[in-house]
Amino acid sequence: MYRHLNVSVRMLQVDDLHIVHSLGEKLFEKFPNLIRNWDQHAVMSQFQTDREFSLVAVCGNNRIIAGFALGTYIEKPLQKKKFGHLTWLGVHPDYARRGIGQRLVLEFEKLVREEGCQQLLVDTEADNAPAISLFNKLNFSHKEKHVYFSKAV
Repeated sequence: MYRHLNVSVRMLQVDDLHIVHSLGEKLFEKFPNLIRNWDQHAVMSQFQTDREFSLVAVCGNNRIIAGFALGTYIEKPLQKKKFGHLTWLGVHPDYARRGIGQRLVLEFEKLVREEGCQQLLVDTEADNAPAISLFNKLNFSHKEKHVYFSKAV
């Protein structure tokens, strides 16, 4: 599955922030309509508030960061439910299609399950075929269409 890669997943560390931010800039520039902003503040805020739900995949002996999964959980007391929310998922193009995204999602799923979450939420752009394929492969269901409107002001 990991095609001869020595991959491990660990918690995001402060020394990883710049690398994760730079990788995200490269990956998410293809999706200019993202409703969330990918910037240094977003990565730092994630690290400060949800460090335990911030993962990186590292490869080889030189410990190259090949991908990341950043998220949180949402508690809905009236529904008596907790939802995990995988907010950002990215894999370096040099390591794509090698099981790293899958490994990150599964590790994130384990974290939110341990937190008591009953459901894991993800979202992606409608034309992000690799992400849609991954989420289908991992048995995500209930695809909802969101419509975002904009207006110049």
